[in-house]
Amino acid sequence: NAGAGVITELPSLPVIIDSAGQAFVVSYGVAVEVAGTLFSGFIAFIFLIISSIYLSLDGVKFINRFVNSVPKAYRSEIVILQNRLTVIWDAFFRGQVTLMIIIGSMVWLGLTILGLPGAFALGIIAGLLEIIPNLGPFLAVIPAVIVALLQGSEHFAMNNFVFALIVIGFYVLVQSLENTLVVPRVMGESVQLHPLVIIVGVLVGASVWGIMGALLAAPVIASGREIVRYLYR
Repeated sequence: NAGAGVITELPSLPVIIDSAGQAFVVSYGVAVEVAGTLFSGFIAFIFLIISSIYLSLDGVKFINRFVNSVPKAYRSEIVILQNRLTVIWDAFFRGQVTLMIIIGSMVWLGLTILGLPGAFALGIIAGLLEIIPNLGPFLAVIPAVIVALLQGSEHFAMNNFVFALIVIGFYVLVQSLENTLVVPRVMGESVQLHPLVIIVGVLVGASVWGIMGALLAAPVIASGREIVRYLYR
């Protein structure tokens, strides 16, 4: 009842025009910023695709030119080091692809049994996020929990909150199986890094180089370690 005696009046036309102008300026600025971000991301994606094509076609030429630029007395040393680094990166990418397929299939099958809607899409998300070491599996839980809270299970009659807890438990089980059985067999001795080192590398790489820094943190650290070992010996 505080405003019972207050007479409400419509704003005058100049005030409306002025407010509309300010709103347009703010909206235009936000639109330009969003459009600029999307455009820069699109250009970066196109640049990445073109660069990948050229590197795939002429990668051997680049390596040979680099080796030939080294003094002849040290070329054999560079070739040996290059081969050791190639082994690390090849093993890393093969292991990552295999790991993505295995984890994605496990999540898809498990969520289908639990009756979570969109199990196939969530399995794809879980598989793709495996490319981010250690942090990816935790990020994959978020959309699954949201779907569980909003839609519940298609097979079992239970509270959505309880079902979300079961989904979280399932992801924890998958993560445990991944760390104890899948990763040691799939990744083998590809990078040989402690999980804490990988987590720190992912955080530093993401803060410095964005998503690419997070994706390539593990092989870059392993390559640096191999170079230091080689120089020391």
